[in-house]
Amino acid sequence: MPLLMSKGGVITAPVLQYLSVEDAWVLASFFIALAVHRLRLGVGKRILLFLLGCAVAAVLVNMFVKPPVLVIYDDFRISAYTEVEWLIMPPIPYAPTDYLRDLGSKGLEAPFETEGHVH
Repeated sequence: MPLLMSKGGVITAPVLQYLSVEDAWVLASFFIALAVHRLRLGVGKRILLFLLGCAVAAVLVNMFVKPPVLVIYDDFRISAYTEVEWLIMPPIPYAPTDYLRDLGSKGLEAPFETEGHVH
C-alpha cells in the first residue's frame, strides 16, 4: 500500500489506516523519545518521563487504534491507488501475510492449506 500519495490534489497516507496497535505504539514511543530528548532535564527525569509517556501512549493506542481485521493487498493494485498524481511506495512491495494474492477466491485460509497455489 502507498506510504504517501496525492490524488485530486489531496495528500493522504493510506498506510496509517492499517497500522496495528503495536505499530502505532512504537511510532508514538519514537516521537515521545524525540520530544523528551529535547527537554533540558536530568537523565533520570527524562527516562521517567519517557516511560510515563510510553505507558500513556499504550493506553491511548489500545483505546483508539482499530485496524481492519482483513487486509486484501490486491485492493491497493486497483485504479483507486494507481490513478494518482504521485505516490511513494515502500521499498519492499509485499507484506509477509500477502498470501491472498495466490488465491483466485481471496479466501481466508492460511498459506499452503490447500493445493493449487501459484507463486
